[in-house]
Amino acid sequence: MHPVVQIFDDAARAVPGYPLAPLVTDEFCVLIGPGNASSMIAVYFDDVATLWVDRYMWSEYEWSDQDTGELGFLAEAVAAVQRGDGAWHFREDDGRLVHLGGRLGSHIVGPGAVHPPPLTLPLIPWASQLGPAH
Repeated sequence: MHPVVQIFDDAARAVPGYPLAPLVTDEFCVLIGPGNASSMIAVYFDDVATLWVDRYMWSEYEWSDQDTGELGFLAEAVAAVQRGDGAWHFREDDGRLVHLGGRLGSHIVGPGAVHPPPLTLPLIPWASQLGPAH
């Protein structure tokens, strides 16, 4: 099993009551967020993957047999989405929202690390969108 698929498969099983397995092809896998929670797509090849959360590209991850640390960062980002530990950052420009980046766990992409973003959209924990675990 490709390591990115394994991360998504483990993530699907990690949330009690989550009923779906990842949708997997030869080049991408998808985890559909329950209810109003964020969905994730990973586009992957042999040793590189790009993570998309909702409709925003989050980050690219590269690894090798000798250095698999980036796979750990990918797994952390996926878990942060599932916990709702993050937010998208925006600013208003002439009546439209402009995406500036965001935060997943402790990792910030875009200017939000230096300048507080004027508008944020927090992620929703997956568990809050599911019924009680059986």
